[in-house]
Amino acid sequence: MPRDKGCVAGNPPIPISVQTTGDCIANSTLSAREQQIVTLTVARFWNAKYPWAAQSRNGLKVGLTQAEIDAINARVALPTNDKRELLAQKIANELLADKSLSDATYAAAEATFSTEELVALVARVGSFSMTCCTANAFDITPGDDAPDRLKA
Repeated sequence: MPRDKGCVAGNPPIPISVQTTGDCIANSTLSAREQQIVTLTVARFWNAKYPWAAQSRNGLKVGLTQAEIDAINARVALPTNDKRELLAQKIANELLADKSLSDATYAAAEATFSTEELVALVARVGSFSMTCCTANAFDITPGDDAPDRLKA
């Protein structure tokens, strides 16, 4: 049976507050690439089809390569030597899988990111998880013209 895909639009305060949170995070000093790596890592974790398709397109716009997007899709480390980007991916993966950060990862994060950046990174994981869960619960899927699909 089809699910009510108008449910989110039918409750405007929720998507508005999610957008406000997203705007606040976007205004942090994390780079657009770092933010997008986290966003795609979250979409991949949740197997969220529509968010993945939309954010893959956004990833290309902020300078991620298709190889980097494919690496996130395959759940492997990014093909980059950028330590901040690799750590952003690691933090997102670890937080989602383990529900916390190990002492070693936290120490690396503390040495690499400012407090504001680390808070923004963790908030991005949480806020985009809500987006992905909503898309999954209401079976919101991308159109046939979506440029990128999740791998099985």
